[in-house]
Amino acid sequence: MTGDTRDARAEALRRAFDGAFAEARTVRDDAGVEALLGLSAGGVRCAVRVRDVTGLHADRRVTPVPGGAPGLLGLAGLGQAIVPVYDLAFLLGRGADAAPPRWLIVAGGGAVALAFEHFDGHLLVPADAVGAETGANAPHVEAVARTPGGPRVILAVSALVGTLRQSLAVPATWKEPH
Repeated sequence: MTGDTRDARAEALRRAFDGAFAEARTVRDDAGVEALLGLSAGGVRCAVRVRDVTGLHADRRVTPVPGGAPGLLGLAGLGQAIVPVYDLAFLLGRGADAAPPRWLIVAGGGAVALAFEHFDGHLLVPADAVGAETGANAPHVEAVARTPGGPRVILAVSALVGTLRQSLAVPATWKEPH
């Protein structure tokens, strides 16, 4: 195989590889599909909209802080930021877990992390499989999604972060980190 043939083959493989991602992106951006992250917190099968999350981390060290707010597990270094980490099960009214949660999602523009037990995967759900909240008396639930594994409540992440800000008396002029 000559150098020119190898270069042409490498370029064809590069285009095919890049094209596969472009194709998948088109499917995810389809208005008829809702992109969700499936998770479990406090025994509740939940989902969050991918657009509401700026990061997903596993097995991050969380350093406890003395005298923290209820549900505050501590602080974690995520990238170049140190963020407060809250127990999602506690925030959902399910009580704190006995074992520290393994997973973190970053929300509120990177201002806070929510800790939970199980990450169940990325879910692409038809938009017509997402319905209005059913009045299940669960805080911070905005909708319910019918998924192949059964129904999941979709959490209103921005409302949850807003509640945290109010409980901590964060000024309204506080800006999100960029």
